[in-house]
Amino acid sequence: MNRDRDSRVALVPTDPSSRDAVRAVYADLVPVTRQQDGCLSYDVYESSSVPGVIVVQGRWRSAEDVKAHSQSKHLADAIAALQII
Repeated sequence: MNRDRDSRVALVPTDPSSRDAVRAVYADLVPVTRQQDGCLSYDVYESSSVPGVIVVQGRWRSAEDVKAHSQSKHLADAIAALQII
């Protein structure tokens, strides 16, 4: 079995001046996501080379688990919050 088969990486551009607000959104999102069925790991980093770019890295047990995450209320709420920052 390929351990990285259901790995996902997202690059999220943000306004560097909104750093604290963006961090707060991810601080709420990460622990809830890590508790989701099928989540093997979920980490968020700030790019060290591009100011304002957030790197979201998740590893999931299956494609179905990724789909469930992508349709979850907590992810939709985080995306909505990031859009108004």
